[in-house]
Amino acid sequence: MRSLSQIKHSVSFAVCPNCKEIFIDDYPLFGSYICPDCASSKIALERGFDNIRDAEDFLDKLKEKVRKKRKIVIYVSGAYMGNDGGKNINKNILFARDCAIDLWERGYTVICPHLNTQYFERDCECSYDDYLEGDIEIVKRCDAVFVLHNYIDSKGAQKEIEVAKENNLPIFYKIEDIERYYEN
Repeated sequence: MRSLSQIKHSVSFAVCPNCKEIFIDDYPLFGSYICPDCASSKIALERGFDNIRDAEDFLDKLKEKVRKKRKIVIYVSGAYMGNDGGKNINKNILFARDCAIDLWERGYTVICPHLNTQYFERDCECSYDDYLEGDIEIVKRCDAVFVLHNYIDSKGAQKEIEVAKENNLPIFYKIEDIERYYEN
């Protein structure tokens, strides 16, 4: 166990899970933190350093990695209406939304068409082909496509995957594969 004088001179950084703020704490006490921006107390020690310079260098590299990651635009492809006559639209939207949130929280920029045109089939006079044409245009402008497991129930998602292949875009079926692909 380290003495208080040793703890007092170590440096750590933490990431707030609430507001995503990254900060350096040069007086960490047993991994207990309060975010200076939002006052969240659910912050865990991320890494310890012997001096402030090493912590700042590491933090600069981390921030650069996050900036680079945020420039990667991922399109979420999956069933919206599905092949069940639209009975699962709400479920499909929520599933796509949860996956999009996960990707955003991992540092990517995400296009989730399920949310872009949520319930437009009720309020908008555009046709299915109009939406598909627009979604295809968006796919072409993205860096990668993340495919939800329910894509089999969607002719539109299958078309999006086909277009991604034609445009040599990486296609992922697991979030972990995205992380590995963009790790470098």
